[in-house]
Amino acid sequence: MGASPYYDWTLRWAYKVSDRFAFKVNAQYTRAKDWLAADTSNTNGPGTRYTDPNYNGVNSYGSKTSVDINPFLEAIKAMDPSTAPIVDPLLANPTNFVSRPAILNMATSATTPKC
Repeated sequence: MGASPYYDWTLRWAYKVSDRFAFKVNAQYTRAKDWLAADTSNTNGPGTRYTDPNYNGVNSYGSKTSVDINPFLEAIKAMDPSTAPIVDPLLANPTNFVSRPAILNMATSATTPKC
């Protein structure tokens, strides 16, 4: 991959109205295209963002924190015993770590921000 273009234009204008009053106007336009990180490997082992509830992608944002939901599942079962047929199969695992849905770096870099 070759060099990416980088543009940075700045305009400045100042005016002295009197000895006690002056003003300045600044305007800037910056545009660049950085490298796109595209590694979607799961650092927590096998699985993808669609198959692993504890997915932690290399080039993703928001998936770094994971939490064991077993205490939450136990609390649901204690509050409403009728949820046992749904909750018990999940509690069969000693831990059930989940993470937030990840946003891929490619998705955030695909659009050009307008400032």
